[in-house]
Amino acid sequence: MIVAFIGHSDYEENERDEEILTSLLSEFALTNEKCEFYLGNYGGFDSFAEKCCYKIKKNYSHIKIVFVTPYLNESYVKSKIEGRHFDEILYPHLESVPKRYAIEKRNRFMIDSANVVVAYVKFHIASNSYDMLKYAERRNKVIVNLAERK
Repeated sequence: MIVAFIGHSDYEENERDEEILTSLLSEFALTNEKCEFYLGNYGGFDSFAEKCCYKIKKNYSHIKIVFVTPYLNESYVKSKIEGRHFDEILYPHLESVPKRYAIEKRNRFMIDSANVVVAYVKFHIASNSYDMLKYAERRNKVIVNLAERK
């Protein structure tokens, strides 16, 4: 099972969301022999999701926390993974994509690869996160939006 995360960069974590997300991720880990969590490592929600993934990884050694990078630049990748908890780095071969579109293409790759998309997207806020949530809906992905669970 592959789980991708999308959410607002200005997300501020809270205890209730942490309880919900760690419970959900534990359920995924418990019911799947192979479980990979794809993270983009941009902003508040990605940091929160990484924290929750790492927290449950302590109980489920078969979990992989994967940083999906939009760029192959060594210094960029190093700056993104330093001090983080990633088990793997994945690059979705975006060499032919103009740099300004690489993040969007990477996000689409993550969603296309995922069985489940976990999000924190407020529907009234137009943003890249909102666009990616709509993309996931068009791709008929299973979506869990923490912003709707308040």
